[in-house]
Amino acid sequence: MSMPSEPRKFLGLLSDGRVAKSTSADVRLVSTGVEIKLENDRTARIWPYAELHNAVPLRRDAPDVLLSLKPAGGETLFIPDPQFARLLLERAPALSTARQRLYALRPGLAAVALAACIAGSMWLLGFDPAKAVAHLIPQNTREALGRSVVTSVASNRKVCETADSRAALQRLTQRLTAAATSRPMPVRVVLLDWGLVNAFAAPGGQLILTRGLVQKAGSADEVAGVLAHELGHALELHPEAGLVRGLGLAAGAQLIFAGSSGTISNIGVILTQLRYTRIAEREADLHALRILKAAGISAKGFGDFFERIEGKPPAEADKNKRFGDFELIRTHPLTAERIAMVRAQPSYPATPAMSDADWRALRGACGTA
Repeated sequence: MSMPSEPRKFLGLLSDGRVAKSTSADVRLVSTGVEIKLENDRTARIWPYAELHNAVPLRRDAPDVLLSLKPAGGETLFIPDPQFARLLLERAPALSTARQRLYALRPGLAAVALAACIAGSMWLLGFDPAKAVAHLIPQNTREALGRSVVTSVASNRKVCETADSRAALQRLTQRLTAAATSRPMPVRVVLLDWGLVNAFAAPGGQLILTRGLVQKAGSADEVAGVLAHELGHALELHPEAGLVRGLGLAAGAQLIFAGSSGTISNIGVILTQLRYTRIAEREADLHALRILKAAGISAKGFGDFFERIEGKPPAEADKNKRFGDFELIRTHPLTAERIAMVRAQPSYPATPAMSDADWRALRGACGTA
């Protein structure tokens, strides 16, 4: 008599939704739901199949899966295994692309046609239809897409975070967001142990900084300038518009009415490959200059970083540092006009973006490069 086989174990990453750090977990598909066992937990928790929610509807060949519980709970579970989606769909077919598309798009087909007509009219009038569609995407969908991006990009990279660096980054972020808008602006900044010199905004106010950028920066004011620029992209919904432009208006309409898209299998890779237009960069720059002035942070650091990534050591720079060959140039193309605009800003009363202690904590968050 054969004994029933033990359910296959998958490696997952469980996040509480409040901080970027994830915890490794053993994940199994059992009869009652998804079993999640953390290393220090005595008992496993069960997420029932009927209560599972996924921001991106599942395909059988999806390379990874991001789950949460209904109603939209804070915890998320990420499983970077191409076999997991197929096995999960056998037990929870309601998560499939076709099932969710049919359910969510039935009442909105006429509205999709209307949105297409509106977008076409905007294009004729000189407006950007992708940006118009981006504004119609619900905020909870933007945030879910952003979390998916961060989880995907961070799946094979360490999140750099200590108690001191987390507090320092939160203080800087709060200072900038308070200056950016009078309305609440949910923003989360994640620092990744990644040598690439880059920063980018994901949908829903999710911002990613890399170790390479923080350690190449000459001052906290330079990092503040970069963050203010990325907040500008977030305010203009450039990440969302870029995804709509890259995936097509049909996918954008699905994001509006279905709240997700089955066409996106690795959204993190898609977003990091987007290249902003000069118009988008100018819009983000103008926001950055406005935010820095309102926050009482000098725009000189922003200009210094521009020159740094162009390969020109800024004034008073460390002559031993190497400049140039930065990935930031590809995704955020520079022009002489942009640099001149920043350098032309009149001086105003300003204080350092961070204290010396906070700057040391942020630069040391990833340890020695």
